Amino acid sequence: MGTRLNISQPMVVDTTLTPLTDFFDLVASDTLEQWYDVSAAAGSQFSPNRQSTPLVLTPIVQAYDPDSGRKYTITSYTTIHWYTYVLNESTGVYAETEITSTTNTDDYYKSGTTLVVRKNVATNTGVEIRCVVDYVDPRSTNDTIRLTASVKLTTNQDATVNMPFITVLAEKNTPYNPLGTASSQKTFVAKAMVENADKTNDVYFLWYATDDTHTTETLIDETTTISGVSVPVFPCYVSGQGTSTLVVDALYTEKINIICRCKASSSASTPLYPSKRYLTMSWDVPSLDSITYTNDGSAVNLASNGKRFRQIVNADGKTLNDSIVGSNLLFKWTKYRTSILSNNSPQADVIGWGTEMFLESSDLINVKTNGQMPSTIVGAEVYLRGAYEVVYDRSGNPVTSSGALVYQRV
Repeated sequence: MGTRLNISQPMVVDTTLTPLTDFFDLVASDTLEQWYDVSAAAGSQFSPNRQSTPLVLTPIVQAYDPDSGRKYTITSYTTIHWYTYVLNESTGVYAETEITSTTNTDDYYKSGTTLVVRKNVATNTGVEIRCVVDYVDPRSTNDTIRLTASVKLTTNQDATVNMPFITVLAEKNTPYNPLGTASSQKTFVAKAMVENADKTNDVYFLWYATDDTHTTETLIDETTTISGVSVPVFPCYVSGQGTSTLVVDALYTEKINIICRCKASSSASTPLYPSKRYLTMSWDVPSLDSITYTNDGSAVNLASNGKRFRQIVNADGKTLNDSIVGSNLLFKWTKYRTSILSNNSPQADVIGWGTEMFLESSDLINVKTNGQMPSTIVGAEVYLRGAYEVVYDRSGNPVTSSGALVYQRV
């Protein structure tokens, strides 16, 4: 054996592992997309129906080592978490919630490493399922790898179901001029079409009234009972519920928002088709010009017999006749006496309401003072009567006559 002269400087050899190339997928036992048949009987509208045939999601992880060329199928996970990511319709915010249940009657529950879905997803929103798994690198027990995968569950309306589309033969915003000569009753005629085929006679129409935001829908022929008397919620309704033709009376509402819908039959359990038609009927009052006049002359003295004042009302370039004026307008008459004081401010006196006003000479004459003869001015403020309303007595009970409700315009 020779003589050792020295020890060579050692070389450090680092052990490195090239990151695995991962493939993570959620394998579904059935299609992720459901179909919804709105005309089907309850319990049969979803296909597939996950209440009876649940969807099972199984995580599959495969890895590839680029150094050795070896492929791995991962069958064991150190942790596995499932989450739903869905829109909260009340807040408009998407929220993620972890699924922890193992109860087999819940909408989502864990079974071993799989997730079972019993939830039928609504057509107006989808549900995202997210899975997070941790597994140990098969080449080294000291390294844990985390992967995430997700799938989207959706439901589409079944395109094979020919559902009707509603049209209404009317303007979307139907105006009514209460000072015009046209009838106050408005007729709305609906049609139900499937492609080019008229299905109007094959469906049952429902007409609703709604607020400006369309958040509530109330049947337009709805009634309520007050002190044993049936009172319509929407007095403007005349006829047509359940048919394609709705008739409403514009003199009983200054504005109403209407929704037309339909379904396959009149049965309460029959679901509504999704098609809707929105309409609005409201008063459209033209600008008015009102002129005070009298046929008894413009001067007054102690020998005069008084004067009768009336109004000429013009609207849309026409003079309104006495019938329209009397039915729709109210006049608040006021008398102004020009002051003889230094500030010259007139003195206003309300003298009454009516379509015309008679004043005695003594009510019109102003006394001459300091050489001045002040004048008297007579005029009226013009008011439009509102829609007809049910009359109630002081106890809050609806007033009837011969069994019929009493209405008045105020």
